[in-house]
Amino acid sequence: MRYTQTSLFALVALLLFVTCLLFSSCNDPEPEKKFLTARVYNDQTTAAELAYLNTIDISKLTDLQKGAITARREEIEKIEKLLSADPAPLINIARCLPGDRLPPLPCPLSEDALAGFPFGTQIELDMIGSFMDVVEAENPQARVLADQGTAQLVTPDGKKIFAQGSPRAYDSLFHTAWYVFDVKNPALANGPLVLKITTQVIVNQQAKPVTIEKPIPAGTFLGDNIH
Repeated sequence: MRYTQTSLFALVALLLFVTCLLFSSCNDPEPEKKFLTARVYNDQTTAAELAYLNTIDISKLTDLQKGAITARREEIEKIEKLLSADPAPLINIARCLPGDRLPPLPCPLSEDALAGFPFGTQIELDMIGSFMDVVEAENPQARVLADQGTAQLVTPDGKKIFAQGSPRAYDSLFHTAWYVFDVKNPALANGPLVLKITTQVIVNQQAKPVTIEKPIPAGTFLGDNIH
């Protein structure tokens, strides 16, 4: 009887093993891949965004939006202090779960990193954003710029384009324009690059163009999907 039970248990174990092989039901799920989003700042966009946030009537917002505005204001104040010590543009990085990442809720997993891009960034899947003021219908040109603001990754001399950004979304709550990038010349990833974003802010009720240029070290974008 003992031999029969042992044989039966062995048979059941073998069947379970075969089932796992056929249907992968016993494999540990792979960790969920995350992607990068980043916001780019300089002193002009930071000052403009903080001024804008301070004009929002939070009584008209949902509790979620109120919390987001409060957190965003605190973040901008920290960035202002960093920029006062070093005026070079900053990049604020967060990791995001895959899927539909339309702002303002793309990144619940903020790493609170104010630095350069991590090595191996997969830029075709990334979103890069910058504050962009958009006025109402009395200034149609400003509304067009919300769709046509530019973002590029170029060589330091600006003559060659590694990747061209195109508008993905405009966050009407935080006034952030978001871009995705399409690689044009993969070989340029081996050298230093410059992230160049053209945006606009409202100063004294007038739209003012702002260009942000942030040096990117060589090899930053050597991800598996750069072909």
